[in-house]
Amino acid sequence: KEDYEMECVAYMRVSTEKQAEEGYGLDSQKRDITEYCRTNGLNITDWYVDDGYSGENMDRPQVQRLITDCKRNRVKCVVSFALDRLARSTLDTIYVLERIFLKYGVELKCVHNVVNYETPSEQFQTQILAAVAEYERKNILLRMRGGMLERVKQGYWMGGGNLPYCYLYDDREGVLVPIPERKKQARQAMDLFLQGYSDERIGNIFGLREGTVRSILTSVVNIGKIPYKGNVYNGLHEPIFSEQEFAMLQ
Repeated sequence: KEDYEMECVAYMRVSTEKQAEEGYGLDSQKRDITEYCRTNGLNITDWYVDDGYSGENMDRPQVQRLITDCKRNRVKCVVSFALDRLARSTLDTIYVLERIFLKYGVELKCVHNVVNYETPSEQFQTQILAAVAEYERKNILLRMRGGMLERVKQGYWMGGGNLPYCYLYDDREGVLVPIPERKKQARQAMDLFLQGYSDERIGNIFGLREGTVRSILTSVVNIGKIPYKGNVYNGLHEPIFSEQEFAMLQ
């Protein structure tokens, strides 16, 4: 290590695969950070990487580790790809800058932003950057929600994540696909319930929680519908029950 090199740590964050495709992926962030540090005589001693975490709040494992290390005086300089990688909330950005970095003598350097916080003018400019990042995030969410509503109205599922018990998500077609063994299980559960079996007893038979059984028997998803934001839309997916069967269950 050269004598002139100053030690620093690097922070990276990416929230979605789409961000990676648009040039904000971890590989491109790491490349730019590494080149910036090489050019500016900085030696990276640790990487803090939040892969798949939104910047809308601070509930991220690596940013929390970074904050802890700053408080323990283990960090003197942080390099980030851009200010919005650190946070996309104005309040969170100011919190990190003022209550963590300034308080514990940590310098922040951003590859694609000029971030200074010494004079009132520099503080104001940095706070504007943080406000713009939050504004962009909220606009993205607004567009996503508008697009999601149109998608649901056309019968497509919202995406992966918290899927109904009886279905998988086909991301190429954008629809739910029944899991054969779970579809069979659900129909058996329906028959047992109509015979007078309780949710608890059915759950014991199939090794399911009582709440899961109740969800199977009461979810409109299982008759080919999609609930979204308080409304119900016709889905393109194959139903588990007919509407007549579902009415009897209710």
